[in-house]
Parts: sequence; C-alpha cells; structure tokens
Amino acid sequence: HSRPYFETLHESLTKIAAADPRARNPYLRRSEIRRTLLIVIAGDRGMAGGYNANIVLAKDIDLGGELWTPMGSSYNNCFTGIFDGNGHSVTNLFCEGTTYQGLFGYSKGTIRNLTVSGSVKVTGSAENVGGVVGTNYGILENCSFEGIVTGNTNVGGIVGENRADGIVLTCYDKGTIVGTNEVGGICGMNRGILKNC
Repeated sequence: HSRPYFETLHESLTKIAAADPRARNPYLRRSEIRRTLLIVIAGDRGMAGGYNANIVLAKDIDLGGELWTPMGSSYNNCFTGIFDGNGHSVTNLFCEGTTYQGLFGYSKGTIRNLTVSGSVKVTGSAENVGGVVGTNYGILENCSFEGIVTGNTNVGGIVGENRADGIVLTCYDKGTIVGTNEVGGICGMNRGILKNC
C-alpha cells in the first residue's frame, strides 16, 4: 500500500462498516452532535489533493470562534466541488490571515443555500477577503453573511473578488465591511456576474 494514509482510512471505513446493523445508513443516524469534522476525500488525488467533494449540510455547524483555515488557498489548490448548505448555518467563523480569507479562501465550485456568521479579519496589505469566499471563480447562490469583514483590497460581505468566470446570485449581507480599496457589501471587486443581490 503505497499511500501513507491507507492504513488509517482502512481502519476508519472498517469501523463505519461495523456500525449498528439496525441503522439503515451509519452516516444518517440521528445523534447529538458534540463536535463536527468534515473529511474531504478527493477522488484519485488522495486526502492531500484538491477540494472536489460534494457536501450537503444536514445540520447547523458552530465553529466556536476558533481560528479557521479557509478551504482552498490558491488557483491550483481551491474548492471545486459542490457545498450545499441545505438552508443551514455556519456560525462563529473566525478567520485571521493574510489573503484569500473567508469560510472558503478560493473557489471554482458551487456554494449554495448557506448562511455564514462571524468575523473575517486580515492583516497587512491583505486582499481578497469575504464572509463566504475570498476569491470566486465558481457559483455562489442563495448565500448570506452576518458579521464583520476587515481587509485592505477586494473586501466584500459575500466575496472579496468575483472573477470573470464567477457568478453570484441571490445573496445578501447584513455585516460590517471595512477596507481601503475595492470594498462592497456583496463583492469587493466584481468582474463576473452579480444578479438579484
């Protein structure tokens, strides 16, 4: 087994398969949530590859105000899947970094039906800061943000920079947005499509 995570993955899947046989699906059993962990297994690239999973939230997630590392950090290491909030919320987001900050740092995927609240704050000459996404090449639909977003350039309530391929539909912001250059309630810098926001 040439991949270093194989043993751990095999052990985890074995435990899941051995779960209560009365449960129709071990992932869908109702139980009290004490902590939430998202594990993204990304196709043939392994666990260290791109963020190309399809995720549907089944319940609200409280991040507890702990420092969050945004999903996706560059054009080549970005979220490319589908994240469907399913009408749920991610609360108490806390990001503090230099660039590409938000729940998602960099996205070419689809993010929809999601409410985010919290604080996204960057330092220095940081740019591309948003409540939901720092830089968007994908689709944001029916998303909202409530909280504080602070940055320098390309600072927005939903997305810091919406690129030419980016589409933002039916989103709204009820937060406080603070920046120096290219600052907006929905998008700090918009080069793509912005509609019904």
